[in-house]
Parts: sequence; C-alpha cells; structure tokens
Amino acid sequence: KDMWIEPLSATFKPWEDKTEIVKKYVGDVDGKESIRLDSFMAEKERDDIHIKMDIEGAEQSALRGARQLLVDGKNMSYSVCTYHRKDDARAIGSFFASLGYIVEFTQGYFMLYPHLRKAVCRGKKE
Repeated sequence: KDMWIEPLSATFKPWEDKTEIVKKYVGDVDGKESIRLDSFMAEKERDDIHIKMDIEGAEQSALRGARQLLVDGKNMSYSVCTYHRKDDARAIGSFFASLGYIVEFTQGYFMLYPHLRKAVCRGKKE
C-alpha cells in the first residue's frame, strides 16, 4: 500500500483540497487493513457522488460495503469494472438494479483469454 502514496499524491495534487488518501483497502469489512465506504462516508456529504471502481476483482466486496451510501445518496452515479471475475457483470448489474439504479454496460467486450467479458457497468440513480 505505502508504495502508492507518493504517486497517488502526485496524481491528485491539483485536487488535494478535495482528496483524502486512506491507507486501507476498500471492502465489506471494517478492520485494521480495510474499510467500508459506508463507514468512511458516515459523517460526510452523501449527495452528488460518482463512484468509479477498478479494484482488481474486489468490486463486489467494495459495493457490499457501500450499500447504505448508494441507498441514501442523492444524484449518485457509478462506473464499475466488471471483467475481473467471471460473474461480475451479472452480479454487479443485479446489485445496482436491486437498489433502483439504471444499469448499462459499455459497448464491446474485454478479452481475458479465452473469455470475452463486459468491461464496465455504469449508470445512475433515478
């Protein structure tokens, strides 16, 4: 984790007043090494948020840990990678649909030989 702090800080330098780098993995459990987005956002503004995830197969876990944020937030939108795991497209699309979100996938497929998978699920709350 620590090896990414310097490059992340440089990447977000223009927005440092809006950025907080947390040295934990995002998931569905709060612990020494991980945090749920629901916990992280508990005392923060929960409206006008775009959730963007490409976290190497941990997307489903992170979304489970963001359920309350996604339910309570207003004007929410998302872009979540769905190619890391075999059932990600179905599971992630179903998750967002169950919360009342519009669900769409980017055109085309991502090739993880020998499989073709939908790459990104995106949408917003009506």
